[in-house]
Amino acid sequence: MKSEIQHIGTTKVGKETFIYFFSPGRVFSLPVTRIKRVDYTRIEPKNIYIKFSDEDFLNTMDLYTDLPLEKDPTDPGSNLLCFPLDSDVGEALTAIFFH
Repeated sequence: MKSEIQHIGTTKVGKETFIYFFSPGRVFSLPVTRIKRVDYTRIEPKNIYIKFSDEDFLNTMDLYTDLPLEKDPTDPGSNLLCFPLDSDVGEALTAIFFH
């Protein structure tokens, strides 16, 4: 069962910046330096996607399986984080990366 993300934000720990996702009973944190690309689609379904520089990063130890993952169409062996643009999380990610 996928976790419902209730809040998203950024925090800095030492020299590293993390994006964190709060869901009931869990907090996920992702290092910004591991992000390779953030993209969004303008056609339906309108989503924002996060691709990581380490292709297996999201597959590691199943830590992120409760987050909304999709297979990367350009590399089916790796996953992308995917959120609807019109959701609270999608709007927060858009504000972080595109404003």
